[in-house]
Amino acid sequence: MWRKILLLGGAAVVLLVALVVAVVLVVVDRRLGKTEVTPGPVSPQAGTYLATIDHDGRVRRYLLHVPPAAKDLQPLPLLVLLHGGGGTGDRIDDLTGMIAIADREGFLVALPDGVDKNWNDGRDDVRSTAHRENVDDVGFIRAMIDDVAAKTPVEARRVYAAGISNGAIMSSRLACEASDRIAAVGLVVGTAPEGFEETCRPVRPVPVIAFLGTDDPLVPYEGGPISAVLSVIKRGRVVSAEALKQFWVQRNGCSEPAAVAELPDITTADNSRVVREAFVGCGEGADVVFYRIDGGGHTWPGGKQYLSPWLVGTTNRDVSASELIWRFFAAHPLP
Repeated sequence: MWRKILLLGGAAVVLLVALVVAVVLVVVDRRLGKTEVTPGPVSPQAGTYLATIDHDGRVRRYLLHVPPAAKDLQPLPLLVLLHGGGGTGDRIDDLTGMIAIADREGFLVALPDGVDKNWNDGRDDVRSTAHRENVDDVGFIRAMIDDVAAKTPVEARRVYAAGISNGAIMSSRLACEASDRIAAVGLVVGTAPEGFEETCRPVRPVPVIAFLGTDDPLVPYEGGPISAVLSVIKRGRVVSAEALKQFWVQRNGCSEPAAVAELPDITTADNSRVVREAFVGCGEGADVVFYRIDGGGHTWPGGKQYLSPWLVGTTNRDVSASELIWRFFAAHPLP
């Protein structure tokens, strides 16, 4: 009898932990603030505007942030910033602080919403609406870029995509399937679907910058199944950080060995260190730069610690992923 009670107690603990993990995965950014939005048409006046487009039988929503530099009516670069699973476009800036950088550097930011808060990033056996219904998110993002360009001038050679988690994996898909429009991609704690090497056929070398934590409790650094709550909840499988890196190094024809540097441990309290691997000498200048966050979790380096480290791991404070991503993008327009 006591053994049965102990077994039941242990099952209850496992279920409780599973439910906590489910909350983290589904509402990963609900602790973040919301971007202030001005409904209505876009103008050269700085601000964040709400827009919708009809695509593939759905009304799709996105926010467009216009920086003060737009007043000159010159074409500006555009960053497509993709939220993680369970997120929305109006919350991700509180995590990344990218809008402040856009205002300073003079680029547009589009912050779209996935269907039911998820992107169809190409993973198999995932139960989100976007995956089950095979939502055409690549087509939607292409259409959104066109819609932005119809509202305010966009520099076509400088359109970029970056995201976290599900948004990072979606950015990988854009690198594979929209390299004619997307100049470079930035990946934060997300790689690519397992087996993507067989289907990824970019029309040109694509510059890639990535930030991946070795202690990520949700998207495993070594690849494999994304952390799931119960066996009936499928979240698919991803490739390892090493496999992703090697794919792009080979695909981009990088001829020189990596320049490896362990960066200064500026903030020792975050219990993490950063190692930078930079591959240059690549085709069409398509550099590949990976930041390995030793001890880092499922977090945006330099961003908000949106949930307890016990749930999502440590946020590294030695680097700012947002600043480094934009610096990388600014140096890599379409050839």
